Amino acid sequence: MSSLVFKFKESMNKIEDLLNLSEEILENIEKSNISFQEICLKVSRLSRLLWDNNAFKWIKFEINWYPLDGDWSFTSEAHFITSKYSNRWYFNKALKWNYIFTETIPQIESKIESAKLELSVAVDPNVSISSANPTQYVINPIGNWVRRVKLNEEIVEFSEKLSKIKHSIYKYVLEKNYELKYWNSVYNIFDNLHKNTLQKIETISKDSLKILSSIYDNLNSTNPIDWTNAVHNCRRVLQNISDILSPYNPDKKEKIIWKKTIELWKDNYINRLIDFIETKSESENFKSIVWSHLKFIWERIDSIYWASSKWTHKNDINKYEAERYVIYTFILLNDLLFL
Repeated sequence: MSSLVFKFKESMNKIEDLLNLSEEILENIEKSNISFQEICLKVSRLSRLLWDNNAFKWIKFEINWYPLDGDWSFTSEAHFITSKYSNRWYFNKALKWNYIFTETIPQIESKIESAKLELSVAVDPNVSISSANPTQYVINPIGNWVRRVKLNEEIVEFSEKLSKIKHSIYKYVLEKNYELKYWNSVYNIFDNLHKNTLQKIETISKDSLKILSSIYDNLNSTNPIDWTNAVHNCRRVLQNISDILSPYNPDKKEKIIWKKTIELWKDNYINRLIDFIETKSESENFKSIVWSHLKFIWERIDSIYWASSKWTHKNDINKYEAERYVIYTFILLNDLLFL
C-alpha cells in the first residue's frame, strides 16, 4: 500500500471515529446515562478533533467559568462565543427582565442536587398538639413549607438553565453528526475512485504519485500558503499526466477539434489532453463533459498559480477551496486515465 493510500485511509478512519463519537454523545444526552459535565468533556474532545476552536472555547467556558468585567457584562470573546453557540438568556421573574446567567454546568448541577437533597429532609415534624383548656386556641407550628416552596423554585430555575445549555450542546453535536455522516458518505464514494486512480497512476508515473502525496500533506497543514501549494501541485500533476498520455510531438503542432484549431506545443498541456480525449473517446457527450471539466479546473488552478507567482500572499485560498480543487482534479484524472 502506497503512503498516499495510507493517508487517505487515515482520513477516512478519522471521520469514522468522529462520527462514532458524535453518535455516542447524542445517545448520552438522550438517555442521560452519565452526568452532563462528562458529556461536555466528550463534546470538548469532539470540537478539538474537528479543529473548531470557538466551540472548544465555548465548552471550556461552560465547564470552567465565564469571565466577567466590573459592570457584570460579558467580555467580548465570551459574549461572541456564547451568542454563537449557546442561549444563556434567562428571565428573572422578580426583577422582570432578561439577563445572561453565568453559572457553569458543574455549579448548576450541584445546586440542583443540593436543593433536591435539602427538599427530601425539609419535612414537617409529626407533632400532636392539645390543651387541657377548652377555651384555648391551639396553633400548629408553621413547619418548613416556606423553605420547600423556595427549594422547588430553585430546582425549577436551575433545571430551566441546564435545559437551555443542554439544548444548545445537543444542537451543536447533532449538526456535526449530520456533517460527518455526509462526509463519510462522500469519502466512501470517493474511496473507490481514489483507489482506481492511484493504482493507475502508480503504474504510469511514480513522480505524479509523489506529487499527490505532497497534496495530502499540504491539505493537512494549518498554513494557508500550504493550501495554495496543494492547488499548485494539482497543476503539476496535470502537466505530468499530459506528458505521459499525450506527449509533445514536433510533427504535430496543431489540430482541428470541433471546428477549432488548437496548438499542441510542449507548453500546451491542456490542449494535448484535449487531443487525447478526442482520440480516445467515441462518445461526443462524454468528450464534451470531460473537456469542459478540464478547462474549468485548469483555468482556475492556473490563475491561482500565476497570481501567487507575483510574490504576494493576497491570493492565497482557504482550505475549503483547496479541498474542492483537489477533489475535482482527482475526478478529472479518473476520467482521463480510464478512457
